[in-house]
Amino acid sequence: MHIPLKVAVERVLDDVVEVLIGDKTITLPLSCIAGKPTPGSEIALVGVSTSDKLSEADALAHAMLNELLGHESPSI
Repeated sequence: MHIPLKVAVERVLDDVVEVLIGDKTITLPLSCIAGKPTPGSEIALVGVSTSDKLSEADALAHAMLNELLGHESPSI
């Protein structure tokens, strides 16, 4: 089961988003984030192994379905 990891948005710059994962700040390209994140909001991250049989689109769809069905996402 793919459960998205909810992380806090710290800053949004021109083309990157800085998110807080635990005590580490990670920079992600804005192009990989759906919607318009704002500082203080949460985004959900889904990791997909490149050796996994599911495609990225399948994994995202699965994570979205879990969210709609009310399955909890872990927060850090």
